[in-house]
Amino acid sequence: MVYPCSISMIGKQRNGAPRLWCVVHRAQARTLDRCSSATVSTTPPTKRKVDLAKYPGGVALWGALPPVINTAIAPGESGVHVHARRLAGGKKNIDATFDEVTVIDGDDQVLVTATSATAFNISRLFGQHVKNLKCPRCGEAHIDAGEFAARPHRKHLCLACGRDFYDSEPSIGNPIALVADRYERGRRVVPAGRKLRAGHAEFSGGFQVWGTHPAILWTAPIPEESGIHVHGFKGDAEIPYVDETYDDVEIEGVRLDAAQIRLLMAQMAIPGLAERLISEECPRCKTPQFDVGVDAIVARRERVCTGCAYTFEATGRRKVAISNPMLSAATSINAIRARRQKTRSKSRAGNRPWHASVDKRRAHRPS
Repeated sequence: MVYPCSISMIGKQRNGAPRLWCVVHRAQARTLDRCSSATVSTTPPTKRKVDLAKYPGGVALWGALPPVINTAIAPGESGVHVHARRLAGGKKNIDATFDEVTVIDGDDQVLVTATSATAFNISRLFGQHVKNLKCPRCGEAHIDAGEFAARPHRKHLCLACGRDFYDSEPSIGNPIALVADRYERGRRVVPAGRKLRAGHAEFSGGFQVWGTHPAILWTAPIPEESGIHVHGFKGDAEIPYVDETYDDVEIEGVRLDAAQIRLLMAQMAIPGLAERLISEECPRCKTPQFDVGVDAIVARRERVCTGCAYTFEATGRRKVAISNPMLSAATSINAIRARRQKTRSKSRAGNRPWHASVDKRRAHRPS
């Protein structure tokens, strides 16, 4: 369904032209009849209310980011993923992904949307602190998404009314800070303590790989596990045969690094950043280069090797770039999967039964 626009003038641009904003689609407009997002079809969001008091066994919320490696047919989920248990260590009474989740904690309610959850994950994975910001003009809770979720800034654009406002210090706004800070104390995160060595020979349905990140909300009495989360599929099954977190993973002989996978997941979730990613190694000592901190957000031309301190520039087409070795690892695993599928299709074609009608059709083919 496509909802009609509601456009108003919120000021003037620098060239004196009117500044128009659609409060329905939260996008800029050039005319008063439609905005830039007017033709985008909008489906009703899936919603769920979760009362923490009803699940003493624990509630956990994550922003579902796309998998870093996906050789399976199953698509990656997006939204707010929820685990809820009535008994600690028991079965999951809720294990699903929604567009919006309302967390009820006594008299307080916090709305967690797909946008705010994804933005919160990006901020956390880049080591940034978020705060609850509200637009001083319309009172709407402010969400810094995309690259703005990774870089603190003073000037913010309210997506509800389209007006700019300033914070007293460089910051990243996200209303999830209200509920995340409350349950941060006392939380324990431990290594998964598991090892996985696998390939597509045993998991013909493919793999999905994510880097784990701290849950937005975690109320379970048991510690949270960190590492690399893997789905392994057998055949055409829609439900993964393997659905577990590991801290030591090797797929098709390619060793995965949890820290690099975790950061790559955040980098791939920012379109402008994903275009600048490469896997570079030092031309002198062959050490793979892993850009962290500010260098993981801001692309650069010149880099200093982390192994031998040699200064060099990237050798590929992208000179101004950000390096993450796991990009090459993911490409390698995808290529192995593609070669295996091509080999299987050729073998199936060679094993097809011969039919006389084939030669007959060829003989009568018009010239």
